Amino acid sequence: MSLRRLWVLAPLVGMSLAAPSLMLGLHAIDDPMHRRLVLGRLQGQGGADPWYDLFSLVGNDPESAEAERVGLRRPWYAYDGLSVRFLRPIAAVTHYVDHILWPDATWLMHLHSVLWYGIACACIALLGQRVNADPRVAWVGAFIYALDEAHAEPAAWIANRNGLIATVFASVALLLHHEGCRSSAIRPRVLALLFLGTALLSAEAAVGVLAFFFAHALWVDQRGLRARMASLLPVVCVTVGWFLLHRALGYGARGSGFYLDPLADGRALLAAAPERALYLLRSQVAGMWTLADELPDVVLAPVRFAGEWVLLPALLVWSLLRVQRDRVLAFWLSGAIISMLPLLSVPPHERLLVISGIGWSMAFGSMAVAAWDRWSSLRGPGRLLPALALVLLAVVHGMFAPLAFVLEARSFGDGELDPALAAPVLDLRKGLEQAHVVVLNAPNQLHGAMIPLERARRGLPVARYHSVLGSTPHRVEVTRIDERTLDLSSPFGYLEDVFAAFWRSPSRPLPRRQPIRVHDYSAEVLWSIVDGRPQRIRFRFDRPLGDSGYRFIIWRGSAYEVFGFAPIGIHKSIPAVYDARPISTFP
Repeated sequence: MSLRRLWVLAPLVGMSLAAPSLMLGLHAIDDPMHRRLVLGRLQGQGGADPWYDLFSLVGNDPESAEAERVGLRRPWYAYDGLSVRFLRPIAAVTHYVDHILWPDATWLMHLHSVLWYGIACACIALLGQRVNADPRVAWVGAFIYALDEAHAEPAAWIANRNGLIATVFASVALLLHHEGCRSSAIRPRVLALLFLGTALLSAEAAVGVLAFFFAHALWVDQRGLRARMASLLPVVCVTVGWFLLHRALGYGARGSGFYLDPLADGRALLAAAPERALYLLRSQVAGMWTLADELPDVVLAPVRFAGEWVLLPALLVWSLLRVQRDRVLAFWLSGAIISMLPLLSVPPHERLLVISGIGWSMAFGSMAVAAWDRWSSLRGPGRLLPALALVLLAVVHGMFAPLAFVLEARSFGDGELDPALAAPVLDLRKGLEQAHVVVLNAPNQLHGAMIPLERARRGLPVARYHSVLGSTPHRVEVTRIDERTLDLSSPFGYLEDVFAAFWRSPSRPLPRRQPIRVHDYSAEVLWSIVDGRPQRIRFRFDRPLGDSGYRFIIWRGSAYEVFGFAPIGIHKSIPAVYDARPISTFP
C-alpha cells in the first residue's frame, strides 16, 4: 500500500482508541438533560422552544430569571440578564437520531460519536494529502491527530459530539476551498461555503476554521492578490450572515463570567488570555492530564517537560527558520495559532482543540519528516539533533498520547462523580424531604450544586430545597449576627471559580447594600474586593438558623459535614481547602 493510501488507517486507529467509550453510560453533565429534552419533544412536550434548542443552558428572560432565583433554580448571585444559548441544529439532529433509533442503547450513542471521530480523522487526512506536497507529512500528521489525547473527551462525551461534527464539515469546507482555488472552478467553492455554513450550525467552535481560510490565502494560494481577496469575500459573507442570525435569534453568551464576551468583557479577556493561551499550548503539545492519576510523577513529568519546553519551542524556532522555504508549513502553523484566539473567551480545556489541532498535527508531521530526512542524510554527531527530535515526537505523540487517549475514553462519561457528593451526613436526621439544605461553602459552585443530583442518581432521599451560599477553597469566616442572620467573608472574595463565575460576568458586579430576595432568605453584599467580586455577604433567613427545617453543611476537604454555629457575635472559621478536586468541566 502506497503512502497516498495509508491515510485510511488513521481513522481506524483513532476509532480504536475511542472504542473503550462504548462501555460507558451517559455522563452526569448535559447528557441526561439532552435525553430529557429530546424525549420530551418527541412526545409533544417541548413547549414554545424550537426542537433544535438543546444547547440552551440559560434563557434570556429576566422575569423567568427572577422566578428561577427565588425558586433556588439559580444561585442568589446570578445575573438576571444572563443568557447562554448555542445554536447547533445540525448537532441536535444527531441526538434525535440517537433517541429515535436506539433510545435505550447508550453504547450505540457512543458508537455514533466514535464514527464521527473516524470521519473527522479521514477528512483531515484527505486535506493533508491535498495541501502537502510530501505525502509523508500528511500521513504522519493524520496519525498524530488521530492519536491526540485532546480528542478523547469529544469522542467519549456524547454531549460534546458537536465539536467533532463541526470539525468534519469545517475540514471538508477547507478542502473544497483549496480545490476551488487551485482549479478556479465555481462548484467546489460553492460547496465549500455550504459546508462552512453547516459547520457553523454544528458548533460555534467552527469559527476557528476561518483562521485556516485566511492563512490559505496568505501562504498557499498562488494567484494574484485580487483573486485571493475575492476568494475570501464569500467566506466572510457566510460567517457574517451566521453571526447576524445567531444574534437575531437570541443565541450567544451574554452576562457570563465563564463565556467572556470580547466586547463587554474585553478587559477580563485580556487579563485571562496569557494564562489561557499557555494552557492550550501545553494541552496541545503534551497535556496528558489523564495520566497524572495513572503514572508516577517521576515517569510523566520528564515527558511533559520535554513536550512543553523542548518540543514546542523547537517547533516554533524551526518553523520560523523554514517559513520562507515551506509556505505550506507556514499555513498550518499560522492557522493553528490564530484559530486558538476564539478559544480564549472560555476557560481553557484540551477538548476545545479539535480544529486548531489540525494545523498543529500537520506542523509536527512536517517536523518529523524533515528530522527524518536530516538524520538520513548526515553521518556522525550531526545526526544527534534530528534523532532527538524524532525520539521526542515518538515518545510524546506516539506512546504517551495514545495511552492517555485510551484511559480518558475508558473513564470519561461513566457518570461516576466524587462519592462525597452523596453527602451521607444528610441521612443522619429524618425529614430531609421537607428540609432546606444550605451549603455554606463548597470547593466550587458546581460541586455544591451537584449534591441533590448525585443523591437522586443513587436513590437517596433528596431535600426539598437546596442552595449554595458560597464557594471557595480559601478560608471563610462565619459570623452569627443574630438568631436569623449570618455573615460570610473570605479574604480572596467569591465568584472566583469558573462554575460560580458562569452566572455573572465581571463587567456586571453585584450591587452593594442591596438585598437580593431568594426563597426563604435574602443576600446582601456588604463589601467587595478591587475587581468587584463580593468579599463579605450577609444572609437573613426567614426562620431561626437552628430551625429543624434547615441543614447547614460545609466542605471539609474530603466530605461534607454539618456546621455548628458559634454564639451570636462570634466568628467561626471554615479552614482553607486546597486539595478540592474539580468533578468535571462545564460545556
